[in-house]
Amino acid sequence: MAPHLRTFLLLLLLSAASTGAQTGSQLVTDVCDATSFSDFCRSVLLSDPRSSAADLAQLGAVAIHLTRSNATSSLAFIQSLAASAPGDQRLEACEAAYRSAVASVGRAEGMWRDGDLTGVTNAAFEAVDDSFHCADAFGKDEAAKSPLVKNTRDLEYLSHVVLVLCDVRQGPHSHS
Repeated sequence: MAPHLRTFLLLLLLSAASTGAQTGSQLVTDVCDATSFSDFCRSVLLSDPRSSAADLAQLGAVAIHLTRSNATSSLAFIQSLAASAPGDQRLEACEAAYRSAVASVGRAEGMWRDGDLTGVTNAAFEAVDDSFHCADAFGKDEAAKSPLVKNTRDLEYLSHVVLVLCDVRQGPHSHS
């Protein structure tokens, strides 16, 4: 893991360490405040009615479910775009990236239930990487023109929410 990302996650952990015993809307607020996109985080998490009364384990399951739903619907959107533009290598690269993201986040659902936080963390990082691979397929100059800018951003942000929840669930004793 890159040193700056490790530092970022450690800061998130320290700022969110007290959320373990909280539930519901306050837990959502505390977790989302540990991100740099708190309004997006709150809006997405609270769009699922289970979040309003969730404990940490339940909120993680909700976040992973929302991340997988986003990746799955984005994949369907990419496939519809690709059907109308056969041979578009950018869309083919995005389709491969989102297939990978759907698989990674799908594995994360079971790992979260089993308490395999290292596995969930790895899967969330894979999904972030997949979102970057899709964005990179359009190139720097074309990224703003990509029809997938919102999808890519949302997958990245949702994956980061999962990472924050992993850190909170691990607690401060697991980082040295």
